[in-house]
Amino acid sequence: MDAPTIDQKGRERGPDDLPDGDYAIVEIMGHCTMVGRIAEVQRFGTSLCQIEPLFDGQMLEPVYQGGQSIYRLTPCSKEVAWDQQPRREYQLPSAVRARAQPLLLSGVVQGTSELEDGFAGPTGWADQEDEVDGEFDEDEHL
Repeated sequence: MDAPTIDQKGRERGPDDLPDGDYAIVEIMGHCTMVGRIAEVQRFGTSLCQIEPLFDGQMLEPVYQGGQSIYRLTPCSKEVAWDQQPRREYQLPSAVRARAQPLLLSGVVQGTSELEDGFAGPTGWADQEDEVDGEFDEDEHL
């Protein structure tokens, strides 16, 4: 089990802090995986899977997924969901990342932290020498 997460107010958070409900690991066509609280809801005259994705100790705004595009749904406990949640921005689907509050995201959006694990955001991997003072030398890669 992962260590508790420290929130923005300096408090330790863990799976016991998550609201009650059904949690699952949802795998969606297009190589997309979301972990969070789920519920079946009616929207637009059809049933959708409402997913409140977990990201780095926070529950994000819900997204809605049609059942036809879900190829695997693995129900799990809050503890398993906590352990499996994404903790790096690049692990979030782009639509979820676009809606997330900037305070939840890493330095790639905020411009405050170094590259982690050599990842340069949603476009791919970067060598540490490619980045100088937060700027990428495009001429070097043409």
